[in-house]
Amino acid sequence: MPVTVKWLVVFALFLFAFELLLRFCLGLGSPALTVEHPRIEYMFAPNQEIKRFGNRFKTNPWGMRSENFPRWKLDHSQLRILVIGDSIVNGGHPTDHSRLATTIVQRTLEKQLNRSVVVGNISAGSWGPGNWLAYVQEFGFFDSDYFIIVAGSADYLDTPTFEPLNPNTHPTRNPLCATSELFQRYLAKYVPKFTSAPKSETTENDLADDIALEDLSQLILLAKRNVSKVGLIQYLARVEIIESQTANGYVEIKGVAESTRIPSLDTRTWFKPENSSIDFRDEIHPNDAGQKLLAKAILTLLSSELQLAIDPNLLCE
Repeated sequence: MPVTVKWLVVFALFLFAFELLLRFCLGLGSPALTVEHPRIEYMFAPNQEIKRFGNRFKTNPWGMRSENFPRWKLDHSQLRILVIGDSIVNGGHPTDHSRLATTIVQRTLEKQLNRSVVVGNISAGSWGPGNWLAYVQEFGFFDSDYFIIVAGSADYLDTPTFEPLNPNTHPTRNPLCATSELFQRYLAKYVPKFTSAPKSETTENDLADDIALEDLSQLILLAKRNVSKVGLIQYLARVEIIESQTANGYVEIKGVAESTRIPSLDTRTWFKPENSSIDFRDEIHPNDAGQKLLAKAILTLLSSELQLAIDPNLLCE
């Protein structure tokens, strides 16, 4: 066999082995898929179960990052809670299903209350009040007893744009192979020619705040007509925790909670400046430790409003 052919064979075998390593060890090649929606803008595709970077990512038939459950209660003693938000609540690939705040809350409530509990995680990256409102208009409230909104300060400007989705942040189909995903999605930022414009977190224009805040208000009013208890958690980004100063949008969102007369709290009670390096994985998103703190915030809101004897400090790992 000619030397050139031998090297080609060796190179092909190397690529094949590299592909297998990326696919079966890291989970590349099978990202969590997004589907476009005419009213919601986009959401996670239903009934997914993948493993990425060692973390389990699962969606149920309703596109929630939760275990499957029937649309209506089969057991009337069951406690149902819906938590709605964006990538903060969703966690993304870096957060295992078992370490999500919503999963921790479900385990804790089941143990402390000794009853069946369902916690639905309704979320997707870059969602805002308009997406949340459209989701519940489309799918309803699933016979829930409590509805919790987790909003960041920047959400007061976040409105759906219905622009084409960026395949690197909101893939709608699997890549050709794991190797191509590595280069296009994860190494692209180091090679400018591969970089495509990301989907922005907020839409900056003169009317964006009015639209988003009105969507939030309509969401709360709709929830109050369908759910016994509704509450709001204002999630503070890392810089807000470190500087002990809230960002633009905090006051406006708090004002919506007050005007619609729902209880609210923010996360500064649990996220401390001295722990900012161990509670966040970046400037916005909580890591595993941060998800536990978010779970404490949710349990605190539940314990006060549902008059449940819950100790937020006794989290079930």
